[in-house]
Amino acid sequence: MVGVLLLFIWTVVGLSLYIPLLIRVMAGYTVALTNATITGRGTEHAQAQLEKAIEFFPDGFVRIFRILDQPSKTTTPLPRRTDLSSFERLIGEVAWAIVVWGVPLGIYFRYSLATFLSEFYGTLLALALLGLVGMAGVVIWRKWL
Repeated sequence: MVGVLLLFIWTVVGLSLYIPLLIRVMAGYTVALTNATITGRGTEHAQAQLEKAIEFFPDGFVRIFRILDQPSKTTTPLPRRTDLSSFERLIGEVAWAIVVWGVPLGIYFRYSLATFLSEFYGTLLALALLGLVGMAGVVIWRKWL
């Protein structure tokens, strides 16, 4: 039951992040390829990023199945994370996904452009403020607790 719920949640959340991730990485790869064609430089870094992005969505399922196949262990405390880089990257990817999905949906639902932008950027501002408050809370919690 838990496995089905995890798979459903990952399908919705993972796919909503996967498509914007592919758009961003393919655009970056296209720029890197154009740069490599003009300057003769390599595209190894951009190619690695593209391969990583392509594996993002299926890798989520692999990780879920790996977790479900493991027998339950005794609970041990998890080590504390000292960096926020993965959290910051997650916030960036979510913000990018909001932009990618928000613009076509806003146009589709025929908002006037001014109303759409004010609501959309108002939502982004609220999410950004929420993220800043959350990050500040994490930093304060790690520093004093």
